[in-house]
Amino acid sequence: MKTNFNTSIEKMYLLKTTLSFSENGYPDKQSVLQAIKNYALSNNFTVKIKEGKFPILHIACSKTGVYHDKCNISDEKRKKTPNSSLTGCPYLLRFSYKKKSKIYLSLFTYGENEHCHNHPVTPENLASSHQGRISLLTAEDATIAKTMLENHAKSRDVQKATSDKVTGMRKLRISDINNLKYSATRGDEESAHGATELIRTIEGKGFSVLYEFNKRNRLTHIFFTNDIMIKRA
Repeated sequence: MKTNFNTSIEKMYLLKTTLSFSENGYPDKQSVLQAIKNYALSNNFTVKIKEGKFPILHIACSKTGVYHDKCNISDEKRKKTPNSSLTGCPYLLRFSYKKKSKIYLSLFTYGENEHCHNHPVTPENLASSHQGRISLLTAEDATIAKTMLENHAKSRDVQKATSDKVTGMRKLRISDINNLKYSATRGDEESAHGATELIRTIEGKGFSVLYEFNKRNRLTHIFFTNDIMIKRA
């Protein structure tokens, strides 16, 4: 079978578990996305929509694509190496909506590398994205972070408290924690709007969210979890 990618097969990384598609297909785009996101997170990578124009739905690894220099700076004049997580990963899943049966069905791959990655699929890889870092949090981590944020703990202390107890890997970046703090400390109206957007974003990534606003529309409590976090608890 002909491959459409330049990366050699020797550099490909296969997943430990095989994705099993629903025999009855998926009723809508969100159902497809949720199934693929759960599978991806449990295998230490994240995904994004590459092509979503109805009736086609292509879901790729978040590391697909390559860095593009929009400033057109030559290597000789560049002061520092561009910081990009993109590796041109070939991993791609194709779906199409069938109007007659009213479901999304998976399509055949075009290249032999489309179910492989060109980067290690490890917890460290998962921690390279915000979505991945959030998924690494256990229910205990979420509770610790929530309590510390409510008590105005320093971001560095929250980061340390939620780090992996064995490897020491940081599950949250300082920016992740500061964003949570910021949404809870803005002005009353802006805070409510920011917190609502935060909640919608978390829910949109497949998490169940419990939250509480006070009389001034300030976010006072927030707790989020998903099936993967529950299994890891």
